[in-house]
Amino acid sequence: MPSDTYEAILWVSRRLFMQKGYASTSMSQIAGEVGIGKATIYHHFMDKQAILSALLDNISKALPTPQDSLGQGNGPHVRIRELVKKVVAFYRQNSDILQVISREAPDLKPQVTAVVERLNDFYSSGLVKEIQSGVEHGIFRPLEGPAVVRVLMAVVEGLSSNSQFPGHEEKELDVVLDIFFHGIDA
Repeated sequence: MPSDTYEAILWVSRRLFMQKGYASTSMSQIAGEVGIGKATIYHHFMDKQAILSALLDNISKALPTPQDSLGQGNGPHVRIRELVKKVVAFYRQNSDILQVISREAPDLKPQVTAVVERLNDFYSSGLVKEIQSGVEHGIFRPLEGPAVVRVLMAVVEGLSSNSQFPGHEEKELDVVLDIFFHGIDA
């Protein structure tokens, strides 16, 4: 647990929201788990929804950005792989709390939608750019970039939220990307 009280409240709240649900978690339970009085929580957060908003803000700040390095000296295969891995890592770290917020805090659903849309925009634009680069350099077949990206996104998002082999997610992702780049033909 983080030593800073504000961060400890967020850390415990996230864990309790995941375990018990947002509606079933009380400010008293959060305070008890953090080891502080309720008044201390109210010093940092007006109410439980303010805690959820802060969690969502933290998630939003963790979004990959176009400025994130994608190994500019490497070819499009490597940059696409790096981009996909960043997005998969983000989904795996945050999809649980985004689902809780969407399901149990309807007032925050527009903010959750905005976070997911920003992630998808980043992901889509980066992948389209890399696919177009690959086409221009004769590495990839000339296909419609956005359509190719939609297919890859659907597979990767499914993999991110539903690994069939826990502990082997990296290998699963490598297989998906190998099939994406090379197909399954011999």
